[in-house]
Amino acid sequence: MMNVRERKTGKNKCVAVSEGLAKRLDVLKHGYLASPSEYAFLSTRKPHAHINRSTYHRHLKNAARGTQIECSAHSTRKLYAHNIYDEHKNIYEVQKALNHKYITTTAVYMGLDIMQLIRDAMQHSNIITEKN
Repeated sequence: MMNVRERKTGKNKCVAVSEGLAKRLDVLKHGYLASPSEYAFLSTRKPHAHINRSTYHRHLKNAARGTQIECSAHSTRKLYAHNIYDEHKNIYEVQKALNHKYITTTAVYMGLDIMQLIRDAMQHSNIITEKN
């Protein structure tokens, strides 16, 4: 696990990292980044600097070239959210993974019907109550 601070929101988030990735990135020390000046995606042009968003976007586009897949950093985040939801069938797992403060933000982000989620939660609650 690795603690990171989201640049957009300033919120902290714990991220699972494989042992191989941790070794490859060589930025983990005791589960935390060694210092704020160490980045996961280092610039090849500027020492001790990270790549910027446009460079990341270009690398992502290059990786998708020839696949007929239209992708962006944002679309990969949405795909990640939908994969978590498909796996767990639990909007709260998605909320936690995306580090959203409010469940409604997560539902709107994923294009889910909030009222249907409420009905599903109430039905689930009744099932649990009936079993007890």
